[in-house]
Parts: sequence; structure tokens; C-alpha cells
Amino acid sequence: MYYVIYPIFEGLFSVSFQPELPDLTFENIHSFVFLVLGEDGEAILVDTGFPTQDVRGTTFSFHKTPQQDILVALQQHGLAAADIPYIVQTHLHWDHTANMQRFTHASFYVQAEEFRSLLQLNPNEETYYSPSNWMPLLNRIHLIEGSQEIKPGLRLFLTGGHTPGHQVLEVNTRSGPVILGGDLPFNYDQLWKMVPEQFWTWYRNGPGKKYYWDPQTFKSIENWLRTSGHYERPAIEKMDYQAVKKSGKRLILSHDPRLLKIPRIPE
Repeated sequence: MYYVIYPIFEGLFSVSFQPELPDLTFENIHSFVFLVLGEDGEAILVDTGFPTQDVRGTTFSFHKTPQQDILVALQQHGLAAADIPYIVQTHLHWDHTANMQRFTHASFYVQAEEFRSLLQLNPNEETYYSPSNWMPLLNRIHLIEGSQEIKPGLRLFLTGGHTPGHQVLEVNTRSGPVILGGDLPFNYDQLWKMVPEQFWTWYRNGPGKKYYWDPQTFKSIENWLRTSGHYERPAIEKMDYQAVKKSGKRLILSHDPRLLKIPRIPE
């Protein structure tokens, strides 16, 4: 089966840790989710976007018009939230999961490794995630182990890298396979090592306090993984960033501003 991909621009945001860390600033990050429409008329969404509240950093700004709200944008394609049966989450960072609960009829595909890795987070990494976005939805999350075809012409691959359970979706289009790559190339390990521990102590006791998790969250995730049979890590292969590049397949990333000029794929 062939599919058409529609990048949906949902606005841009900036995050900084000024004045404490003036060099740690991310400005005008363009954010896209992706509508994937099959020849059978079924719609699949990839990621659900960033929030306009409950954001990270010490300062935050965004620009999002009413038309860029994800549900309003879907209306431009003749779709409502109830028309989306499946959503692929490339990973669980806060800027990709904000609207999950607005899709009340959808099931979600997430790598099991993404959840297993949450049990071993560095405490400061807790601030990268918003468990309130997805903890109430565990009964609608399908855990994937590595590579899996979810529909003819749609295949998930575990990549790791950006997060341990990061995944990409390969989409069969009439112009060839396209990989919706989320945040695949971006690894912030070295950047965060540059942040002094005294900053994290200040942040945890100050403006970032609410972003650190309740210990019960970890227990709930562990119990769910055990009950679902995904607590133990199987031997699974990853298709990392280098393998994706070597494949020669077209790679589309979630924060690429060039997508503003690409209304659909194939064009």
C-alpha cells in the first residue's frame, strides 16, 4: 500500500535557562507532527506536538496561531480526533507528547525500550518528560520490540540515540520509502554534561521542582511492564542514525523548518 505524508506545522518555541546559564538557549524551534494517509483512507498520526503550558527551562516562549492547533489543522484535511485510530510516538519527550489525551479513540505505538529506560533515568533527565501526558493512557499503548510492520507499507524501527527507545516510521510512498525520523540525529549527552551540578540543585529546588517525578510513577511503570511481559529486555537490533543515512532513504525530521515549503510527500 502507498501513503501520502502531510507535515503539519504546529508553531515554534524557544527555551532558555537564563540568566543562570546564558549559553543554554534554544530559539525558534519549529515543530511538526505528521499525518500519514493511506490509499484505504485510514489516517495515522506521528507524534502529538508541544504544549503551550507546563514547559521546561527557566524561560519559555512560543508562537502558535489558532489554526496551528493540532485538531484545527486536522480539520483542514477533513479529519477529527476521533478519525485517528493509531498514533506513532517517536519518543516520549515533552515536546512530542502534549496532545496525546485529546485523541480519545486512538491507540499509541511506543517502543518498550522507551519505557524500560525510564526506570534508569538520571534524576535530571526526568525534566525531559511529562508523565501526565501518557500515564493515564497505558491501557491504549501498544509496546513494540524493535522492528515491526504495523500496516502494509508502514514499518517501525528502533533506533535509540536521542532516547534509548527512540523509533522511526518507514512509510511506503509512490516516490519511494520515506523515514519519519523524529529527533533521531540529536544527542544532547555532551551538552548536559556541561551543566554544573549546582545548577541542577538550584533548578530542582526552584523553578523546575514540579518537573521531577513522583516516585510512584516509576513503580507504576515497572508494574505495567512486568504485567505486560515487557520488563525484561530481549535481544533486538537497532537501526541507528548511521544505518538510516547509509540506507539512502529520504529522512524527514520533526524540527526541520524546510518542511514549511513542503505541503505533502510525495510533492
